[in-house]
Amino acid sequence: MRHALNSLYSCLQSNDLPVRVNAAVSLIKLLDHPAAIEFIKPGLSDVIRIYLKLIDDIDYDELITSLKKIVDVFEDEIGPYALDLCQKLSEAYLRIFETKKSNANSGKLDLDEETSLTAEGLMTALRRIIQSISGRYPEMYPQLEEILETPILTTLNDMFTESTDEGLTCLCELIYNQQSAS
Repeated sequence: MRHALNSLYSCLQSNDLPVRVNAAVSLIKLLDHPAAIEFIKPGLSDVIRIYLKLIDDIDYDELITSLKKIVDVFEDEIGPYALDLCQKLSEAYLRIFETKKSNANSGKLDLDEETSLTAEGLMTALRRIIQSISGRYPEMYPQLEEILETPILTTLNDMFTESTDEGLTCLCELIYNQQSAS
């Protein structure tokens, strides 16, 4: 197991994007094993940084699913990374939403369906991050509100989005965990 984890970790740092993406998706499949969790925990910040870079490089639903798994498995350790994660995922959500809008205007329906799935996955990942830190980092909530304002408003104002429930849950978490919301 350790050999496989070392190899996957090395592949995450490859110069080739397809190698990094496949390693990222494969690594998460091992997180059901306690040995894999203990292996990744000391390097969690590096793993998160690699995933965020990959999400910047390519909009791929499997990467979002993998990042959600990391947030779920390392829920108690995710707090220090919450702002960076929310910032990057919000940027990706808005980028995908713009792609979805331009695809709708040009009639590219197949791509629109793919971007909808990825956008929904991003909003779900944002919700999971916010819920994982719920009540434990009150100083973060004003910054999170600023970061998430546009993605949440976009989600709530788009009648064709499937992530309205996720956006509402994010909004509730932000309101509930702050002294005052703007």
